[in-house]
Parts: sequence; C-alpha cells; structure tokens
Amino acid sequence: MEANIPIINAIFAAIKPINANTIIIMASNPLDILTLHAQEISGLPRTQVFGTGTFLDTLRLRNIIAQKLTLAPQSVDACIVGEHGDLQCAAWSCATIAGVPIAQCNGIQKKDLELMAQEVKNKAYEIIACKGATYYGIATCIATMCESIIFDQKTIMPLSVYSQEYKICFSMPAVLGENGIEKIIPIPLNSDEKKQLNESAHQLHKLAK
Repeated sequence: MEANIPIINAIFAAIKPINANTIIIMASNPLDILTLHAQEISGLPRTQVFGTGTFLDTLRLRNIIAQKLTLAPQSVDACIVGEHGDLQCAAWSCATIAGVPIAQCNGIQKKDLELMAQEVKNKAYEIIACKGATYYGIATCIATMCESIIFDQKTIMPLSVYSQEYKICFSMPAVLGENGIEKIIPIPLNSDEKKQLNESAHQLHKLAK
C-alpha cells in the first residue's frame, strides 16, 4: 500500500483533467484500499471507479465446484464476496446449481465447502509460486469487464464497489454496463457469512486510516 498509493497519485495527476464519462477499473493491490483511494482522488462518481474485486476468485471457485461435481463451470452459481484477500467470504448460503442449494447437492458435504473455499484463497499463492504472478487470470477478467461495458451487457459479477452500508470498498455482486456500476445486488447471507463480511470491512477500515 505504501508503495502503490504514491504511484496511483502520480498517474491520476498525469491524466487530469479526467473526462466526466471516464470509467476506471482498478486492478492493483491492495485492491479494495486502492479502489477507495482512486474514487476519492478521481473526482468521478463512485459508480465509474471500481475494482476487479473477487471476480477472479469467484471464477476459480466455480471451476473447483464444477470439477468436483463433473459439471460445466457455467452451470454453477456461486460467488466470493468481501475483501479481495485472505478475509474473503464464500457466499455458500446463496450458492446454487440448477436452482438447488449447493449444500443439498449430492457429493457435497460441509467439509467440502470449507476445503473449496480454502483452495480458492490458496490458489493465487500457488500460481505466484509457480509463475511469479497471476497476470493472465486477472487480464482475462479485465477483458470480460471491458466487454460488458463496451457492449452494455449488464453482466452481474462480484466487483470492488463502494458499500454505503459498510462505508468501504469491497466485493459485492454488481451489474456492469456502459455507464459503469448500475446497481449492487443485495444477497442473502447467513449469520456466519455476515460475521465474515463485518470482519472484512473492519480490517479494511483499519488499513484505510
């Protein structure tokens, strides 16, 4: 954070004045903190400055679930919310396959959910250890986001957006179209997941000070 905030400041100083229609996608880490900082210094509406968030983590989770159940990842509806990092939260309480809650699917037990969530958290470290960075995965996510903006696809994906409730940027499912973030989709979470989300917000607030 100490290294990247001055870099972000220099970039924004160099590109000003910023066109009022500009959409800025943040991908630098710590993602949520830098997204919040970019929103504050850009002068743009918060809906036009957002981060890649847990979009990549969510795609990894869907792939892991699909492999376990021998399905196509597109058939899995599950997402990661909260911080882009170790305090991320797998929203199992609203994860489904063909409308069936994932906890009720044959071949899935509670311990499997915990293991899959942990595997998603570890995946980035594993890739960095093997390749040195995770740029291919995040580049694919950014390309998908750009496509949704350019063609006004209004795709729902978990992105780092400003939460009015928590007063911080972290990932929630959001509708992405030609004007940026069109709406944030509230999702039902159980008490444990809400606790994780609260802890995620608390830690991000400590970093943002």
